[in-house]
Amino acid sequence: MEMLPSVQSVKMFESSDLIWMPCFRRFRLHVNLLCQHIGCDVDELAMPRETINDLRKFASGRNQEFAPLLEQNAKLNKELATYKRINAALQIRRTIEKLVFELPDTARYEASGSGPRWKTLWKDTWKDAATNTRNPFRELWTSATGQYAKREYETKGADLLREMSGEIHGYDKRDFDYEHFDTSTRGVANVLRPEIVNQNTGEVN
Repeated sequence: MEMLPSVQSVKMFESSDLIWMPCFRRFRLHVNLLCQHIGCDVDELAMPRETINDLRKFASGRNQEFAPLLEQNAKLNKELATYKRINAALQIRRTIEKLVFELPDTARYEASGSGPRWKTLWKDTWKDAATNTRNPFRELWTSATGQYAKREYETKGADLLREMSGEIHGYDKRDFDYEHFDTSTRGVANVLRPEIVNQNTGEVN
């Protein structure tokens, strides 16, 4: 003979039902509100599992829509980094050209062309920085610990005009993102044009 549930067990079941139903309704409400906030269509009477599945489909579709935009944004960011660097290279080269134009007409600076004249000027300037506290490159010279670091600055400084010219003439042939100058180039450039390069991040302004 099948036993019928007792009145007490029925009351216990009804009591537990009253406990979890409000929690379930609140949970479903929150899931629905989340989906509505995102922009997903919601059936307010659907079970949360169905609503979440609909949300997954909605998100997948949105990702496909946004993919071309994200790709375009990445491309534009890369181009921006290139243009920022090329702009800095133009300003640095222009500064060097103005400096060598003002050099005295002496035998030491009689070489033709900005490149050779700048190398001579830089050699004299870097040598002077070792003893002259008023030299604008003095702080850079003293901060370079060790002969290797000093030679690196000396080499980068001498080649700065050539490197900036290479940046200017070859920027459109690059196939990578190169927003930052290396540390030594950045150090020399910052003394020439302190507003161009952020010394904390290396980013060109």
